[in-house]
Amino acid sequence: MKRAKSSATATSSDGDSPWNGILVHIYPKKISGAQRKLVTESCRRQGLQVSETLCNDVTHVVTNLGPDRVTSELQNSPCLAADVVALTWLTTSLAAGRPLANDAFRDLACPSKKSTSVGSQSDEPDSQPGSQPDFEDTNYACLSATPLKAAHPENQKFVDALLALEKAREIVDYNSEARGSRSLAFRRAACKLKIYPKQVTSTKQIAGLDSIGRHSLQVVEEILKEGQCNEVEDFQNDTRLQTLKEFSAVYGCGPASAGKWYAAGARTIQDLHSGNFQLTERQEIGEWTAMMLVGVELKVV
Repeated sequence: MKRAKSSATATSSDGDSPWNGILVHIYPKKISGAQRKLVTESCRRQGLQVSETLCNDVTHVVTNLGPDRVTSELQNSPCLAADVVALTWLTTSLAAGRPLANDAFRDLACPSKKSTSVGSQSDEPDSQPGSQPDFEDTNYACLSATPLKAAHPENQKFVDALLALEKAREIVDYNSEARGSRSLAFRRAACKLKIYPKQVTSTKQIAGLDSIGRHSLQVVEEILKEGQCNEVEDFQNDTRLQTLKEFSAVYGCGPASAGKWYAAGARTIQDLHSGNFQLTERQEIGEWTAMMLVGVELKVV
């Protein structure tokens, strides 16, 4: 039986191309349209053919789904002979300019097959950090969908502490050389813990994960031992920082404006309505919104 001709985004390339004989399909679920377009363009530039449809000519199905989801989503597809690989395999292969060695983490024709390749999982569920079906420790943050809450509810206390430190550092470090770097580090660590599927009972579980640095590990360790993080408590008890945080929540106001208002004597949102503070148009909109939220009666002049 002849195979149906695929619809690919690139024509056949030079016989010496390292991509000869490979036709990939980028499965759209959990991959944004913009990201899929960028990866497809990168494939085209290197002569790697991309099929827009799932057909039996496809040799590699590229996905961000976990192995179990792959089986349920694709088990009735026409390309059961294809290898199913993580998106990170494709991006790292493109960066190397050639297809890297891989053992597909899910063979649709043999669903029990798993491997330890890039983006795949180990057969031993507790052999390494994050060894869960839908968890992939990637250093590309854009490849991970971050939920609003921690995947495991017991990890939410770590996420809340790290996000509190992120906001505090965003304000405290505004005029320092560390501006932005420490707050970003806390945010990345919080996002990683949001998608970590197992309850964290020891820092050893997450010590090897990308984006979780020494300071973040110390925060988690302290919460595990003491039930709270003293650094977070200190920030929450700092009245100046809490005032600056309240001001920064006003639409159009950043750490710089918040610092100026505080230095000029403002201590509450209501103080900004006294007329002694020069606000931009956006800040005036934000001030009115904030005042209404705290229940202050506003008079239109």
